[in-house]
Amino acid sequence: MHGREAVELPSGICAACSANDDIPTVLSEFFPGPMPRRWGRMDLISRLAIAGACLVVRETGIDFKNHMTGFITGTTCGCLDTDIAYFRTISQGQPSPLLFSYTLPNIAPSEAAAFFRFEGPVYSIFHPEDPYNAAFSEAESLLAFLPQLDFMIFGRLDVCPNTAPVVKLNVIEQKSGHESARPAEAS
Repeated sequence: MHGREAVELPSGICAACSANDDIPTVLSEFFPGPMPRRWGRMDLISRLAIAGACLVVRETGIDFKNHMTGFITGTTCGCLDTDIAYFRTISQGQPSPLLFSYTLPNIAPSEAAAFFRFEGPVYSIFHPEDPYNAAFSEAESLLAFLPQLDFMIFGRLDVCPNTAPVVKLNVIEQKSGHESARPAEAS
């Protein structure tokens, strides 16, 4: 995606991901096929990771299924909202196994990777000031290190307490000589 701007998830989609409905109407039209079967059980950040990846797939038109693709997210707070919710269940004497399964920040991009069958590296990194560019640098390094890798989806994925979610993703591709250009960031 040389020079393409990062895609940001529209607020209406973020709100739909927050709904407790199993398949919110606005999302059923947004997804390129059936909704993930675990959607109703997922935490918000995992839902947003999948919706963000859907937007990247839709906006780029790239058939990632035929290419080795990874997904790296940068975050300032990881899955802190989910962690807080889990600790509330502990303090109430009934720890939630469902919430516990989402208390690692790598789970969110992993849910998206499983949904799209990405086979490249998938994880989340923390950066307190610039998670988008930290994820870009990580993605760029992986492309240089792994010549079999075709694409890296990367960007910022944050659901921090008392703030609006941030989902800002982009994609870079393997270039001859293992070079990639810094993609444009949406303003």
